[in-house]
Formats: sequence, C-alpha cells, structure tokens
Amino acid sequence: ADWTEGQPGDIIIGGEITSPSVKWLWKTGEGLSSFSNTTNEIVKRKLNISVPTDELFLAAKMSDGIKGVFVGNTLIPKIEMASYDGSVITPSFTSNTAMDIAVKVKNSGDNTELGTLSVPLSFGAAVATIFDGDTTDSAVAHIIGGSAGTVFEGLVNPGRFTDQNIAYKWNGLSKAEMAGYVEKLMPGQSASTSYSGFHNWDDLSHRNYTSANKASYLSYGSGVSAGSTLVMNLNKDVAGRLEWVAPVTITVIYS
Repeated sequence: ADWTEGQPGDIIIGGEITSPSVKWLWKTGEGLSSFSNTTNEIVKRKLNISVPTDELFLAAKMSDGIKGVFVGNTLIPKIEMASYDGSVITPSFTSNTAMDIAVKVKNSGDNTELGTLSVPLSFGAAVATIFDGDTTDSAVAHIIGGSAGTVFEGLVNPGRFTDQNIAYKWNGLSKAEMAGYVEKLMPGQSASTSYSGFHNWDDLSHRNYTSANKASYLSYGSGVSAGSTLVMNLNKDVAGRLEWVAPVTITVIYS
C-alpha cells in the first residue's frame, strides 16, 4: 500500500473457507464380456447364460471421509443407466439386496438389435459415521437411502436398509477400513465395527446430511454372484456364429 495523508482508509481482512476435495471413485466390472454359448442352448428364442464366478458390476467409494455438513458438497450421487441406444434402464428391485436390470442386446457385427438380457445383481451399501461425543451411534453401519435426492438413488432399493457386507464383497473394503476414514477426522473417537443397526440417509433433513458435528464415509458395491443366470430373450432366430454385446452406460449426477 502507498502512504497517504490524513485518513488511512479501510484495512481489508478476509479469506475463504473451502471443503476438502473429497470425490467419489468408481470401478466397473470386466468379467462379463466373454461368455460362450451354442445355438443348441437356445429354446424358443431364450438363452440361459451361466455365470460361474462372482463378477463385479459396479463399485463406489469416497476418496476420503468428510467432516461437517454433508449437503452442499456435490457428494450425493444419483445413477442413471442406459442401453447402447440410449434407452433408460430402470432397475427392478426384488429385495433389499437384489435387483434385475434389462439391457438391450445387439449384434456386434451389424449393430442390429437382438433382444434383451436380464441381469441379476446383488448389491449393498455401507456408511461409517462418528457423531461428536456420541458413543452409541458412532459406527460402521448398514444404510437406508435411494429415495429421490438422497445418496445412491438408482443403486439401492429406496427406503430399504442395505447389507454392508455385500458392499464389501464387491468393493473390497472392510469395516476397519471404513472406520479408519472417519476416525482420522475425529481424533480420540471411534466408529464401532460391531454395530448391528442402520443409519438413515433416506431423508435430506436428517442429521446425517445436516449436522456439522460429525464425519462420514460411504461406499457401495454390486455384482453378479457365482451360480447366477443371465437370460437373453432374442427377438429373432439366430444361426451360425455371431458376437453379441449388451453395454450398460453409467451416468453419475451429483448434487
């Protein structure tokens, strides 16, 4: 600043406050693209495709835990799925841990539509939260979410609690790892790994979204379990050899 005569004027004091750069990390499966069947297995234009081993479909985890208010950080993921032609895939939830998706199938050679493929998925989601000074509910837990505007919309059965152990099966995390992300943000406090209840993330007005006195970390996982059957319903008769593909486009919208 320059020297001035008389009145010195204002002294500006200010700065900025930002949230740590926490992001969602995603992983897709790679073991669902090499099935081999014969035309002899097709009965009335229906082909059952056996899945011999566990195969990941989609997994998600936060890059780090977040301390303070959860809303307002664009960390609420909504998933939209689509077939190769852009048509929306709407999951059909059959329980709190299972869903079916119907994916359009096309001939890889000439790109003509062949029919639809029904894919059974098991899924789970998990959360670790430490509420400041709360030793009862500070824990790694099952989660309820999925309703409009809440976490995991499009990925879990809305309003139904999920199974955290299924999440770990597909995303490779453990309860101890989940707890570690929040314990480092709340020194001297712990997240129980023997908690049997669930945490409610199905309402944006809940303290899980609004409380400033907490730290949270979330994860998700889904896949096709060993022994499952994919069902292809063909729209035409097929002969000879062809290669087929049923891609699922995943779009994440954050709020």
